[in-house]
Amino acid sequence: MTDETIPRDEVAASLATSQELGSDYDNAVADALAERIERTVDERVEARLAERLAETRVHQHRQDLKVTGLRFSLAVVSMVLAIPVTFIAAGSTDPGPAVAMVWLGITAVNAAFYFATRR
Repeated sequence: MTDETIPRDEVAASLATSQELGSDYDNAVADALAERIERTVDERVEARLAERLAETRVHQHRQDLKVTGLRFSLAVVSMVLAIPVTFIAAGSTDPGPAVAMVWLGITAVNAAFYFATRR
């Protein structure tokens, strides 16, 4: 953030200039000072907005990393559990539909988690 401030000397100089030049130039001196104040305020607001935007981006990046980690963990756990459950289902009297149901269930859980955590 910029630390630019309007020094008191500058305000005093503007007032002195206004008094020196007379009332004919009061509006011009006031406009110049107002423009400088507006520019300083705008710079401060822009700096604060830039800080907030940067903070928001960092927070969002951290959230994205957490979600990515959770998705990877779910995929690993799914595969670890899928192998023995598939063998169990394959040992049933009608293995085709049983294995298909196991993999449809695993796919449904992973898809549901993916869509729930999607931005």
